[in-house]
Amino acid sequence: MRSGIRAIDIGNRKVISVKPRTKLTSVAKKMAKKRIGGLPVVYKKKLVGIITERDIINKVVAKGKTAKGMRVEDVMTSPVKVYAEKHDDLTHIAKKMVKHDVSRIPIVHEEKLIGFITNKDIARESPVLINVLLERLKVSNPEFKFQPSSFGECEVCGQPGHLGFNQNKFLCELCSDK
Repeated sequence: MRSGIRAIDIGNRKVISVKPRTKLTSVAKKMAKKRIGGLPVVYKKKLVGIITERDIINKVVAKGKTAKGMRVEDVMTSPVKVYAEKHDDLTHIAKKMVKHDVSRIPIVHEEKLIGFITNKDIARESPVLINVLLERLKVSNPEFKFQPSSFGECEVCGQPGHLGFNQNKFLCELCSDK
């Protein structure tokens, strides 16, 4: 199933990237300061690798090495095996991320980095994807009746429990019957 949402539509186009010769300690500080779990590595405008928290942990910390004196090229993942083309569908990208156990992938066009997409970008779009799915169900099966439900506090009486969507509110059974 296709979502109709392309990588380039939701990926971040203002990508912070690093060069292979950048000091690892500098990159780690940048990642910590900006709360970024991974960065694309670019050389002469071409994507040559990715440096992630996982790379630093597995290839430096877990091996008892010190990051001092190391460069990005010493620990980055290269070549990049998982990436998206700018017109790839979001559903396809999400499947790729799950299959390869990654939480971020670069968006490339003609070997050049043009964006970056993360699991947060996909999560941000999930309400749209749910609505697309519901609309497709309604079209393919006219008898389909979607009755949202939830668990929480009734919007009328405040009692916790199983709630049904009624009168544009989530209501408990007692309030729904009124």
